[in-house]
Order: sequence, then structure tokens, then C-alpha cells
Amino acid sequence: MREANTKYGILKGVSSCETYSDGEIKSCRLNEYNLIETPYGLLVPQYEDSEARRKYKDSISFYENGEIKSISLNKATEIEMKSDVYKAERILFYESGEIRCIFPLDGKVTGYWTEENEYELAEKLSFDLKCGKLDNKVINIRFYKDGAIKSITLWPQERAKIKALDQELEIHIGLSLYQDGLLESCEPIQPTPIETPIGTIMAYDCESLGINGDINSLKFYRSGELKSLKSSTDIIEITNKEGNITIIEPGSKTHPFNNEIKMTVPVTIEFEDNSVSFTVFEKESYQISDYKFTIKNSAAMMKSQCASCIEL
Repeated sequence: MREANTKYGILKGVSSCETYSDGEIKSCRLNEYNLIETPYGLLVPQYEDSEARRKYKDSISFYENGEIKSISLNKATEIEMKSDVYKAERILFYESGEIRCIFPLDGKVTGYWTEENEYELAEKLSFDLKCGKLDNKVINIRFYKDGAIKSITLWPQERAKIKALDQELEIHIGLSLYQDGLLESCEPIQPTPIETPIGTIMAYDCESLGINGDINSLKFYRSGELKSLKSSTDIIEITNKEGNITIIEPGSKTHPFNNEIKMTVPVTIEFEDNSVSFTVFEKESYQISDYKFTIKNSAAMMKSQCASCIEL
């Protein structure tokens, strides 16, 4: 049985340990009870391996300065934040000591414990945000250093409705917020009409994978105005003053596991001042006042193509 000396005291029951080059502890697994005192209360790192669903990973890890980087808790523990009180099985910290991310659940997905099992175990959480109220099961909540919510990642099965650009948006995957609580980005669940400086565009990213809610395809400036979006469905005709037409449309690429299947590559459209840029494989920029833009929607066809790509 080993012990490890840390900034938080001596850890007992160290079954495995990794260190930095200077010998300071980087991470370890524990098989004895330890109590860690933090600004968020007393925390007990995971030391029992009795639950089939729990991941057997590092009980606790540290930054080089000795501050906690992450901790897997032995049991779900209530953590008080600026916005609310959350139950957590795993917590990530900033190097300066503040909580960076909370995972209400931290189960492993195996043949004996599936994602659906974990989802059923998850509890709904309520969020009263400036963009609307959420009542959903979430994978994690990320925070700014002051405790304000930075992003919320939903379970893949979850759907939510929020308000942006004077309309209601149905989203999945998650959303991100500015530090003052204003909406920074979200992920539309289906092609959604969005009014833009060049016309109505169907916002939808068929490549969205649902990894986390930090970065999404529909983005906003702090003022609430549209910053950028992705479209998997629309063709944009750009006509200059001489009548010459340039076509911008979603691209295609070969499926990584099947050379016979083509996948849609969405167009990323960004707005800044009086300019608009389009990116499929390369970026092209235009001054809005110098061109005429015609949007052709083909949502039904393209959505079908995207859905088939996602399923594969």
C-alpha cells in the first residue's frame, strides 16, 4: 500500500501513480478512503470498484502546480455553483482552482452497461437561461471561472427549445453562452430558416457529432445578431455588377469507411460588418453591397442525404 504527498495532504491507498518529470504526482488511482478539502466542500475520490457501471480510471489528477485537475468521486456529490447546486460523479478544474466542468454521471459504456442504461439513470436538470428554460438530461455543464455557465451538453436523445433572432429554435447536442449569460451558439436539430443579411438560409449542420455543446454551427454576436451558420441544404447564387454568377453549394467527400459513399460537406457562412464569407473547402469573401445573392433551398433532398450519412 502506498501513500502520496500532495498539496491537499497525504493520499492513502495509492494503487497506481503517474508523476511529472520532477517527481511531483500527476495522477493516481486509490483503493482507500481519502477526504479532499476544496473551496467547493469535502470531496471523496473514487476508491471503490463495486459498481459495474463506474469507470475505473484515475481517482484524481493534478496540474504541475499541484492544484487538482480532475477528480472522479466515489459517490455522486452535491456541488454548489453560482447558478445552482449540481450532483456530480466527475469534476474538472481550472489550473487556478475553479471548477471547469461537472459530469452528473460518469459511467462506462460496455456490453453490460449501454449508453441507453446510462441515459435512463440520468436525471433532468432545469436551467433558467436568458434564451429560455431548459428541462433536460445533460452529459455535462461547463463553467467560466466565476461560476457562470459556459456551455451545456445534452444527451443525444434530448431536444430543447430556445429563443434567438426573434424566433423559437429547436436544438440538440447543446448550447454555449457568453459570460453574461447571452446565447453564443446552438445546434439546430433540423434545417431551420434563419433570416440573414443576404436572405433566408436553412441552418443545419449534417456533420454535427454531438460531442459537446461548447462549439456549435449557429453562432451569435453578444449583441444577439447572427455571426455565422452552416447550411447543408442551400445553394447560393452570387451575381456581380457585370451579371457574372458564382455558385456556392454544399460539397461532398468520401465516407472514411466506405469509398462508395459520398458525404455532404456543409457550407459555413460568416457575417462581419458588410461582408459575408463562404467556406466549403476554401474560404471566399464578398462585400454584401457589391453583389446580389439568391438563395435556393433544397432542404428535403439534402436533409435526406445528410441523415443517411449520419446513420452510417
